[in-house]
Amino acid sequence: MPMTTTIALADSDEEMADEPRPRASLGLACFSFAAYAKYLVGHLRASGVPVAPGLSEAELAAVESAYAFAFSPDLRNVLREGLPVGPGFPNWRSASPQQLRLLLALPADALLREIAAGGIWPRAWGPRPRDRAVADAVAKEALLKAPRLVPVYRNFYLPSAPCLAGNPVFYVRGSDVRPAGIDLSDFFRRGQPRGWAAGAPMPAWAATSARKVELWTQLAEEGAPRKSLMDRLLEEARRRLRQGGWSETEVREMAGDDDGDGPRAFCPAKTSSFRVQGQVSRQLGLLSLAMLRGGWSADDVVESMGWRTRTN
Repeated sequence: MPMTTTIALADSDEEMADEPRPRASLGLACFSFAAYAKYLVGHLRASGVPVAPGLSEAELAAVESAYAFAFSPDLRNVLREGLPVGPGFPNWRSASPQQLRLLLALPADALLREIAAGGIWPRAWGPRPRDRAVADAVAKEALLKAPRLVPVYRNFYLPSAPCLAGNPVFYVRGSDVRPAGIDLSDFFRRGQPRGWAAGAPMPAWAATSARKVELWTQLAEEGAPRKSLMDRLLEEARRRLRQGGWSETEVREMAGDDDGDGPRAFCPAKTSSFRVQGQVSRQLGLLSLAMLRGGWSADDVVESMGWRTRTN
């Protein structure tokens, strides 16, 4: 059964502008890869996305060598034309090695955490082993064989293999894996709230159906979105903050839930490292810092967040 590309993302800032339409209605143009990249970068700039000078061949090769993957030809041409550096975009030139390793490892690491917590087991892997260590080993081996995902924007990733133009874009957050574009051009055609305007140019060579990608296509086809372990932990943290006396507005601001465009008191909201990288530990740390700045003692924070050990 072919994979659909209807998008129903969990967070409003990550929703796509519309559903795919027949290619004939999209005003396809006979762009070469280089010409398409030029038009796309111009569209992003016109939408207000900061774009730095493109990566040189030496810079592209250095990234690929350092992190053991290859940019697909379509993404490679875009990054060579211009490097988007707005909130949510990976900065392949200036980000620290630790940040880039984290971004590249995040989809697989988050999925392994979900599997370890018993929240997901792809049907293609057969029955889940009863022994947790065996199950973890099976999952790690399968993820090592699966194509590595390269971050494009926020929680949206492009498979690095096969190293061909036309790979689909996936939304990945924990065990929630969904199709987000038939290919890179289809993804950028869609508008992102506070990202870019819809209507980026479509090249004549754009894919007309989504290519199957080992594991990630299977996960995207297997059913409804799941609430990730990270989301469940943050939900519990919000509940405890409310119980601790914080107002709903304060809880939303500290958790990065406010949809406003202004700066946050303790967390830059939709462009925070949690939203960009999915790191629940950092977000919980920011919540704790907010409580400490609000006058709570360290013991009060530990008690309110439910972090007391059983022996205490």
